[in-house]
Amino acid sequence: MTGADIIAIIILVTILIAVGVYLLHWLYRHSSKDQSFVRTGSGGERVVMGGGALVIPIIHDITVVNMNAVPIEIRRQGEQSLITKNKMRIDITTEFFVRVVATEEGVSTAARTLGARTQDAMALKEVIQGRFVDAMASVAASMTIDEMHQNRAGFIQQVSSLVEKVLTSNGLELEAASLTSLNQSDVSYFDPSNHFDAEGLTLIVRETEERRKLRNQIENDTKVQIKAVSYTH
Repeated sequence: MTGADIIAIIILVTILIAVGVYLLHWLYRHSSKDQSFVRTGSGGERVVMGGGALVIPIIHDITVVNMNAVPIEIRRQGEQSLITKNKMRIDITTEFFVRVVATEEGVSTAARTLGARTQDAMALKEVIQGRFVDAMASVAASMTIDEMHQNRAGFIQQVSSLVEKVLTSNGLELEAASLTSLNQSDVSYFDPSNHFDAEGLTLIVRETEERRKLRNQIENDTKVQIKAVSYTH
């Protein structure tokens, strides 16, 4: 073997190593703390968390799964307001932070049921917001607005318990939740021809009148006391 042959072999090996490194760089896909992925195709399903795997075009497909908590804000106001136990309409805003369960089963389930929607808060909200709204309406119907205000944590806890099953079925879990805004809806949204709204309006009128009478009584008592003090002096 001549010197030229040795040089040729070295060049060939160098080229092969370079090509191999390039192919590995191109075909080897890494996950991260923020993203996992599920590889399907040849060799079956493989969930990759905190590692990597070869992803060969044509024979493999991947679904990237976002592992960060995603904020889901639910607003029910005006015509979409909720009705409480005592038939009052309430404007309410809640915020839920959901994330994919950090297990192979959770990532696999989220990839299968949600796909790329785990990376888009609005797309994810479209999938699960109906269940959140149903849960909020159900809990609101069991509490008065005063009870909800005084026990905001209890309201959120009950809602969270009701949505747990649907979240789990999508590979998700609830990281945090809060009731950020709560108030009575404007009376213009109460429909007198609606049974619930009519009962709510009756309650508002009754309470308003009782407060007016109480205020007048306090004002009259105050005037009497002032006159009595003035007379004694």
